[in-house]
Amino acid sequence: MITMLKKAHDYFTLILVSARGGKLKEYRISRPTVILIFFLLALFIALLIYGAFSYGRVYVTALRVKMVERQNREYAEQNRKIKEAYANIKYILSQDKKLKMLLGENIKIAGDTEENYDSLLSVSSRIKDSLRIQSQYQNTLKVTKEMTDFIPNIMPVSGPISQGFSAQHRGIDIAAAEGTPVVSTADGVVVFSGQDLYYGNLIKMDHNDNYMTVYGHLQKNLVAQGDTVKRGQIIGYVGNTGRSTAPHLHYEIRQKGVPIDPRTMIFIK
Repeated sequence: MITMLKKAHDYFTLILVSARGGKLKEYRISRPTVILIFFLLALFIALLIYGAFSYGRVYVTALRVKMVERQNREYAEQNRKIKEAYANIKYILSQDKKLKMLLGENIKIAGDTEENYDSLLSVSSRIKDSLRIQSQYQNTLKVTKEMTDFIPNIMPVSGPISQGFSAQHRGIDIAAAEGTPVVSTADGVVVFSGQDLYYGNLIKMDHNDNYMTVYGHLQKNLVAQGDTVKRGQIIGYVGNTGRSTAPHLHYEIRQKGVPIDPRTMIFIK
């Protein structure tokens, strides 16, 4: 079947013709009706495009929510381990207090009586138990220190946050006077120290293969690639290099390569 559309002054004629050339039907459609049909068709296509775009935004938001939920579970697990370690330290400190009290006991050793001998054995046994507890205490302190030293949980520089963390801005901007010292927020190794087109003088540090911190727009870098840095060590100065409109520090934290809001990590003031 063949459809033909002939235009007149005020209307369009729609002619349906069979494949063999025979005329079947003829319809007249006014110009306003044709315009309305095209308008509705365009509106339908626009709604389809808008619906697809809206669905895409909802899908991306859902992915971000899942990522945040996963990060929150990881933070909760880390906090649980730290609280457990602190609870162990508290218990061991109480045992250490008992040890000091024990060592302060007066033991009679003038005679070689059976009573004195039994007393010495009893105290010796308790001292051995206390020394074992002290050893566990020292091991726990060592493990706790290893757990916390590589966690970036302090501010790299003092100052107000001029721009927060978002999907488009993967860190925070901290306003400070040019030349203000910038410190490392955890023990780590410098994996990059040099120039960046956007961030100017830039430093990236790895913290025990778990966290990475980024310090941008620096006036000057004081550390080089491969340097081992301690928490609180000055690594540079606040600057206005790269694409920056005012002196500030751009600071990022990435856990296993995933950017996280540094404000959720800063719990040591």
